[in-house]
Amino acid sequence: MKNLDRGKHVNNVVLLIFNIDCIWTKCQMSQNTPSLLYESATFKITVFKDSLYFQVIFNTIIPDHNAGVFNPPSSTNTNSGTSLDGLIQVLFGGLRRWDAVYFTHIAEHGYTYENTVAFFPLYPVSVRIIASTVLFPLSFVLNHSNIILLTSVCINLVLFVMSAETLFLLGRHVLKNDSIAFKAALLFCVNPASIFFSAPYSECLYFYLTVNALLQLEKRCLLTSVILISLSILTRSNGLLNICYFLYFVLKQVITRILRLWRMSTVNVQTFTTLPLIFIVNTVIPYSALFIIAIIPFIIYQIYCYKLYCVKELHIEVPEYLIEYGNKNNLKVPGSSLASQWCHDIIPLAYRYVQITYSTLTTAVCSLLKNKRWHKMYNKKRNSVHSF
Repeated sequence: MKNLDRGKHVNNVVLLIFNIDCIWTKCQMSQNTPSLLYESATFKITVFKDSLYFQVIFNTIIPDHNAGVFNPPSSTNTNSGTSLDGLIQVLFGGLRRWDAVYFTHIAEHGYTYENTVAFFPLYPVSVRIIASTVLFPLSFVLNHSNIILLTSVCINLVLFVMSAETLFLLGRHVLKNDSIAFKAALLFCVNPASIFFSAPYSECLYFYLTVNALLQLEKRCLLTSVILISLSILTRSNGLLNICYFLYFVLKQVITRILRLWRMSTVNVQTFTTLPLIFIVNTVIPYSALFIIAIIPFIIYQIYCYKLYCVKELHIEVPEYLIEYGNKNNLKVPGSSLASQWCHDIIPLAYRYVQITYSTLTTAVCSLLKNKRWHKMYNKKRNSVHSF
């Protein structure tokens, strides 16, 4: 694990140093350049290419460490097949690490294990659809696992460019300053976490949906903004926090409308009697409908998880080799005889249970907190003995 972490940090530092001069040069050049979007797109593709370049180098020179994390077998051996399969593994194999394993597994097999439901479906489903349609001709020269990996990287390349350009448009709309907005977009491209925008992670899709939702909110396109927020919720669990942007906007609008209606009622007495009805029709009903639209995808996904792992009304085919891997690693598959604890909750939400039960990081944090608590109690008892 230390080797992987060290390689990742070296990658980020080198990438940041490598591009810092390019950022300054671009910012200086772009002050009077009309084609800012074209320039920024070219720069983003260069950054993406550099990120992949350093990934290949460090994945080659730093050996992988068996951290004992989730790494189920694929439908085909990723290292077998044609020479083109080998090339894909050399170029992009280092990106299939940690959470990327979950996303590529879901895209390839679906939610075959209970611990995978913590990873929301929009990104892996999108990868699966594009791999099965647009990139289907590649199935004649690549095995399916490598097609999934290649599709993930291609999707994130497109989303990376679109995200930075949308960030530029949002900055220009809010700040009314092209130069600052352009610099912000360039800095976004080389942020230390940019490697996660190259790997098969959902961060790129989530960021694009979130920034685009904010842009549409600034433009007062409420329905479009809410749809984008609902899609962000379907991408990552913390997308639920994006509803706060919408609620903040609604709160300002509600206060403004109440004050306007109140001023109208002081001028016209008849308006005062119809004030509640006007407020309900023009404010409460529309905004409530938009809130429901935002939250519906999350509810649908939770129902799907409940039916798949609790009441077993849904069924997916799980290959025998995945069942063996699940049994070996104590992972629950659909159709298991015993339902998990979260299934019996008043509001059955799988995410918290999965994080506590299966997450290595959560287990380590809980252990650390317990040890700190024990040391605190021990030191308190020892100090009381010494004082006595």
